Amino acid sequence: MNKLFLKDHSPKINIILISLLLVMPIIGMAVDLIAPSLPAIAEGLGVSSRSAKNIISLYLLGYGLGNFMTGFLTDALGRKKILRIGLVLFISASLMPVLWAKIDVVLLARFLQGLSIGAVAVVIRAIFSDLLEKEQLVKWGVLLGTMFGLGPIVGPLIGGYLQFYFGWQACFLFFAVILFFLSIILFIVIPETHLNRQSLKLKKIKIDMLRLCKNKTFMGLSLITGIVYSLIISFNTVGPFLVQSTLGHSTLFFGHLALIWDSLF
Repeated sequence: MNKLFLKDHSPKINIILISLLLVMPIIGMAVDLIAPSLPAIAEGLGVSSRSAKNIISLYLLGYGLGNFMTGFLTDALGRKKILRIGLVLFISASLMPVLWAKIDVVLLARFLQGLSIGAVAVVIRAIFSDLLEKEQLVKWGVLLGTMFGLGPIVGPLIGGYLQFYFGWQACFLFFAVILFFLSIILFIVIPETHLNRQSLKLKKIKIDMLRLCKNKTFMGLSLITGIVYSLIISFNTVGPFLVQSTLGHSTLFFGHLALIWDSLF
């Protein structure tokens, strides 16, 4: 499928893009929705707060690897296949802590969640680039970023309510159920949008990576974005123990507090 063909099918393009936009808040909240449950996970599974905080760290490690690896894979294997694999893996990983409430399982599940949803995020952005011209991509890119940004804002609030009324496993079940229904839509709606496949060549990958690392603008913006985002991550990692365990407030209080904090950033 190419841009020339899709220009005559704008309603179809809109359906594809809107379907993908529905997934972006889930990607954005995948870190923060679990945050209010960290003290409860530590207490319920009988582990230290340090071990519970690794739930965030391993997710971020997986997310970084998913972002790094997927760009090369999706150019070689296509968008649709990687998207479907990522969605199925995320749903499966989300169900693991629901079925086996052990800290090792939770940590593995979080790593796999990060790896898979990181891949999904890359594929979604790649599909947008496949379907839209540069001018259109700028306009839709704003909406793409906005939808992603909703996740970190509302994630702790939703997670706080889930924890308060149903317990920490409900957060993982929430991810599995929501993404299951979204996956049905994506499996039906999303076509293959990348027909000009590129073989995986380590030499070319190395050259491309060096070119990125030498780009001062790219590296500068990446550093600034990372610093700002780390403030949110730090609050949602340490905050639950400070607000809930030390100060004695409920998960609902932390959820509303995180909503204000994340809105500011």
